[in-house]
Amino acid sequence: MFSSLSYRRCSVWSAIALVFASCRVSAPELLKQHRFQEAYDLLIAAEEANPADWEVKRQIARTLGGWFEFSETGQPVRVLGLDKPIEAYRRFYGDPKIAYRVWATRPEAEKYSLEWYQFIWESFWFAKQAGKKDGKFKSIAAIFYRKARSTDNFAWLRAKGVEGAELYRFFQTNR
Repeated sequence: MFSSLSYRRCSVWSAIALVFASCRVSAPELLKQHRFQEAYDLLIAAEEANPADWEVKRQIARTLGGWFEFSETGQPVRVLGLDKPIEAYRRFYGDPKIAYRVWATRPEAEKYSLEWYQFIWESFWFAKQAGKKDGKFKSIAAIFYRKARSTDNFAWLRAKGVEGAELYRFFQTNR
């Protein structure tokens, strides 16, 4: 989805594919095919093999809580994953020691970069979906939205080409 981040993600997916080379289908392929339980099982095994692989943690959260995208015709599509948004939020942001946020908020991570906005978007998405099952997550989602909007009402993000415009559109469609 995001070319500036895709090299890192592709290399992670390549590593996962190598780990599971004996399997017929890789986790990314399973996700594309919406075979979420199988993808989850492969990703959990990958996490057990390498607990510090942050992209695997991110993909586990996406498998649990789904993601948002636009169809080829421009229609909003909510992919549910395993429809466990509370667990997805906890794996992505909740645990201050092992959740994906440990990597995303590391000191070297540049605030207000495209990568930062992607992290805030996914945190917002998981909290918003969890809010449909437990109301306390609605206020958490609102905090993430305000964080993303706070500096310049998304002006910087809108100016960052296709990737920034897509993230802006994600936020606006789901606020």
